[in-house]
Amino acid sequence: MHFIPHPDDAPSPVPDRHFATMATLNLGLPDDLLAYLDEQAFAHGHDDSAQYVVEVLHQHRERQALKSRLINSIKSGPAGFADDQYFKELLEEAEAEDARLRKGARDER
Repeated sequence: MHFIPHPDDAPSPVPDRHFATMATLNLGLPDDLLAYLDEQAFAHGHDDSAQYVVEVLHQHRERQALKSRLINSIKSGPAGFADDQYFKELLEEAEAEDARLRKGARDER
């Protein structure tokens, strides 16, 4: 069974790397693509190609979430004058959000 997300479902900004449930995906690949996958998995420090595929999917989801946030930010209009104070506050907000997300990830474990 395939899950097709609803367009309104926003991707999680922090990937959940601790799965409550797991599903199995059997995938047939041509020999040359499988060899490439194995090479990439090894080159990126993974024990097997399945771990590498999971990591690539997590990275893709993170990029999609970032893209969505950037598009929403652009659509929100101008933020005002970008002086030193603006960047200081922006950094503080980002650090606070990161801390909140990390705490949420730890609490889920």
